[in-house]
Amino acid sequence: MSSENLFLGFKVRNVGEVTVYEDDDAIVAEIRRRQAIRSGELIEVESDDEDEDDPPKVCAIELIPLCEKLEAACIARVGADSSLDLVHKLGAFRAALRHEELQNAKQATLDKFWKTK
Repeated sequence: MSSENLFLGFKVRNVGEVTVYEDDDAIVAEIRRRQAIRSGELIEVESDDEDEDDPPKVCAIELIPLCEKLEAACIARVGADSSLDLVHKLGAFRAALRHEELQNAKQATLDKFWKTK
């Protein structure tokens, strides 16, 4: 009987992700950690490390009103004299956002507004 015939009766199944450990101590530590989670002594928390690398996705259309609100709040709360630099920077940022929005805009044709029958 060849080695190929030995495995013909077995079904192939996916066992999931395989973790490679450095030594026996790492294996023992992982087993103890899993036992502590099962018994309730330890609470497993998912890591958010992957999310920290990605900057938040906010489109220019959402940022423009926020800039306008911040400009108004700076003038109303602090006074125009002390917040003039921030208001100027927010205005420049808002202008850059509008420029970006116009660069990425698509022109609509008028026939999209009228239904043809």
